[in-house]
Amino acid sequence: MDEKRKVLLTTSIIVDLPENDDDVFERVEPICEKLRTVVESLFNDDESVQATGVIAYDWFGEPTTNVGRCTRCNEWVTNREKPHELRGLSSATLVDGKLVCDQCR
Repeated sequence: MDEKRKVLLTTSIIVDLPENDDDVFERVEPICEKLRTVVESLFNDDESVQATGVIAYDWFGEPTTNVGRCTRCNEWVTNREKPHELRGLSSATLVDGKLVCDQCR
């Protein structure tokens, strides 16, 4: 199939992490394996879908992480007007100085 006629679909989950950095891998890795297994098994019989097995990490709390909460519905969002937009979250923009998701605008 022509490469121009493909789309990369991405979904996201947000995982609460333990306070101790040493325990983060033990928390995250089994979840990643479950995601890979479920996605691969769902599309195993469909040759038109290729599971990449890739899991991307965006750590909340980092200085460059573009993440916040919508002031109206409290959903996790990313400000599309700032750098480093997280494509796995709903987009938001500032309205009267407050972050508001597209669904609430």
